[in-house]
Amino acid sequence: MAKSSNKLNKQYFKLGVSIILLTWFLSNTNLSALFSLFKMLTLVNLLLALGLIAITFWISATKWQLLLPQYKLTNLLKLNVIATYYSLILPGQLFGEAVKVYYLGKGKQEIETIATSVVVDKITGLIGLLIVGTIGFYYSNLLLPVIFLWLLIIALLGLITILFMMNWFIKPLHKLLWKTKRYFKWLENIATQLERVSLAWLHYLRNSPVLFISVILGACFQLLTILAIVLLAIDLNIYLAFADWCWIFALVSIALLLPLTIAGIGIREGTFISLLGMLGVPIEQALALSLCVFGLNIVMGIVGGIMDFYHT
Repeated sequence: MAKSSNKLNKQYFKLGVSIILLTWFLSNTNLSALFSLFKMLTLVNLLLALGLIAITFWISATKWQLLLPQYKLTNLLKLNVIATYYSLILPGQLFGEAVKVYYLGKGKQEIETIATSVVVDKITGLIGLLIVGTIGFYYSNLLLPVIFLWLLIIALLGLITILFMMNWFIKPLHKLLWKTKRYFKWLENIATQLERVSLAWLHYLRNSPVLFISVILGACFQLLTILAIVLLAIDLNIYLAFADWCWIFALVSIALLLPLTIAGIGIREGTFISLLGMLGVPIEQALALSLCVFGLNIVMGIVGGIMDFYHT
């Protein structure tokens, strides 16, 4: 009962933070100018942006299938869309990933492998994102704070370390788990599950071509998402080099990993406003772009909600 209460309190807290941040941004915005910007959006670019986002879901499913080749692409695609729905209604993107594990692993003995595939898939996707962001920063013609580059590089190296550290710890970990199962019978199930996770992780690490292709597909996913943002930005009269959109989107995506708000509301807007404002983009245009990006997520979330309703 106490745990449920704590979870509910955390959700209320995150909802409160979202409302406060969004209210703050709107109060510092010329609302008439903001609404005028939305009228500038063209149906063609909206549909093209939505089409690109739809393609990214197919790429994401293809990327996940590399790790789980025994599952149909259509099933993985459906779960990716459903996960978007839960990422919107629950506090934090990681809830969407957890839903994928639950739906795909329900009633299966290989749930540890499925959970590991989701984690590895997420990490390789983030590595692809950070590679795109780092390259974009390098080729930018703007005079930018070096701290942004260091943030991207440190995050990239950290994820690569996390991905491959199982190679370093696999033997002592298995020894520890073996002793745990022997001397602490009440922890035997947990130790066995952790052992299966480590073996699945090691299996993926030994398949270098799959990991390499997964990172490449992750980068392609990000590039198409950025292109969708560029289409919306053009309608809003925001003109930046594609390289700059790469590092901007990478930093926005990193910020969205913070589980502080519902569906990233407030954090997304604040990051877009801060980064674009630094480049001379008025707050109204930056906020309009952020809300448009969120709108694309809502559309895919609605599709995911419908799929979840009919999911069996």
